Amino acid sequence: MQLQDVVAANPVIAGIQDDKGLNAALTADVKVVFTLYGSILNIGDIVAQLKAAKKIVFVDVDLVEGLASRPSAVEFIAKTTDADGILSSKGHLLAVARQKKMLTVHRFFLIDSRTLYTMQRQYDVGHADMIDVMPGIMPQAVSWVTHETDVPLISSGLISTKEAIMADLAAGATGISTTNTTLWQN
Repeated sequence: MQLQDVVAANPVIAGIQDDKGLNAALTADVKVVFTLYGSILNIGDIVAQLKAAKKIVFVDVDLVEGLASRPSAVEFIAKTTDADGILSSKGHLLAVARQKKMLTVHRFFLIDSRTLYTMQRQYDVGHADMIDVMPGIMPQAVSWVTHETDVPLISSGLISTKEAIMADLAAGATGISTTNTTLWQN
């Protein structure tokens, strides 16, 4: 099964930022987890716990303490963890992850129209499996992005209600990532 199919069938993605979120994700009704914290000392253990709970695990390589934005960071994650994929805003890191046969999610911060219009060029560097746009509380922007690209889209950031989830899904998002643990249950 492809990543976009898993996300379409289970559109809420747990974003974990600390051990409390990790513990909640272990028993939550989510299939995919974005690991948004950790260090080179504990990322392997975090991923191992999630994999034992049968989760599809992405590591936001940009947020792991002790790693730089270099290809060796992706190689470190691939070699020392059982992560299924990498989440990053840096296309060159996603390209390395794809070479390592890892799943990839390219994160974009929609801060202005320029970002929207340069997304395709940035995406072309890493050719990620999915893109993630932030902040996710802008269904109109989600709609714009889904009309600009045929890459499946995840929206994330500041999503704190079921209504926000439903609005982004209606706007064309395939999935929604949120750190709000109350939204992880069906």
